Amino acid sequence: MTDDIIATDAHRLASKSSVFVSLYELEMGGTTYYFHSEAKEGDIVFDGNTYSEFPIFLEGVEMAADGAINRPTLTVANVKSLLDSNTKSDLGLPSTFELSDFIGSRITKRQTLEKYTGVGVTAYEFPVDTYVIDRITNRNQLMIQMELTSPFDFGGKRVPSRIVTGKYCPWLYKGYNLSDKDDTASACRWKDENQIVETSGSSYSYFFTIDDEPLVKESLSAITTASSYNASTTYAAEDIVTNDNNYWASKNANNTGNTPSETSLNWKLVRIFSVWSTDSTGVKSYTVDSVDPRKSSYVYHANTVWRCIKAHTKDAGIVPGSNNSYWTPGDVCGKLLTSCKIRYQAKRVLVSGDTGNDARPQVGAFDTSIILPFGGFPGTRKYR
Repeated sequence: MTDDIIATDAHRLASKSSVFVSLYELEMGGTTYYFHSEAKEGDIVFDGNTYSEFPIFLEGVEMAADGAINRPTLTVANVKSLLDSNTKSDLGLPSTFELSDFIGSRITKRQTLEKYTGVGVTAYEFPVDTYVIDRITNRNQLMIQMELTSPFDFGGKRVPSRIVTGKYCPWLYKGYNLSDKDDTASACRWKDENQIVETSGSSYSYFFTIDDEPLVKESLSAITTASSYNASTTYAAEDIVTNDNNYWASKNANNTGNTPSETSLNWKLVRIFSVWSTDSTGVKSYTVDSVDPRKSSYVYHANTVWRCIKAHTKDAGIVPGSNNSYWTPGDVCGKLLTSCKIRYQAKRVLVSGDTGNDARPQVGAFDTSIILPFGGFPGTRKYR
């Protein structure tokens, strides 16, 4: 009905019974400002809104079925400079207004006939034009020109819209939820334990620190029989030695004369854990290393490994997972490709009977036939 009335009146303009009126609405910073630039003094009321007099002009509006989306130009007068405090006050702009505040604001141009303006008058209008201010193209003492774009102009965007997070995986560790199809927080299917199941039916549990260091059970024979590193000894792959109060696993065969260190290509740090539920009451102490927290006590409980962050003894009854002032997860993903690799492509050190959390992963070999589900974009540096 509205379109029919305004269209009929437009055809009658030849009789000069009325004139066009252009009105502008600027949505900026959560506030809408109303302007007109007609050749008349004072305000114009339309559809209950009051439009203040201000030199403003929108040109270059085109309608096309193909090609690039039209980018009109909005010109506003720089009367006394829009940054002048008196001008801001006269136009109702905030005292903190800067020209850069225009960018991203929405401008709507309405067109009607003069007879449809005023208080209590039915508001008929032509179809509106709405744009977003994209950039300021020109500024001088007289005017400011801005290039506009359609709200539907997605030039330069990517689908799906996803932030590039550099070399770190954005997925929630062990966060995949099979029962909730709407849960998109994670695609990481790594389980708490028994993550690897072989064709024989045997399952194996692997745990790692945030620095991709294997967490292995302290009762394993490889740990209890580990000897001090000797520079003259030739070590086989996966042999474990002690050095500088740490355990180290050899990454290579024929490993001779290479002192274990975190920068060595021949050795990998190994952290050990005890089983919390079987520790002797009252005599087991859980310690914290204030210099290197990675050397603090680790325990296995409730299907995962925990790291002590406040020293205490077993008889204190602080169950891992029940109090985050004493325990924090020790099995934490480092969010790197290597973190994904050591888990999903893990190969077991072949020791008869070592299943469940008695198993330990190899540090010098991986099953590269398994495709990694890593969810990050390697290449751009970003901190965890």
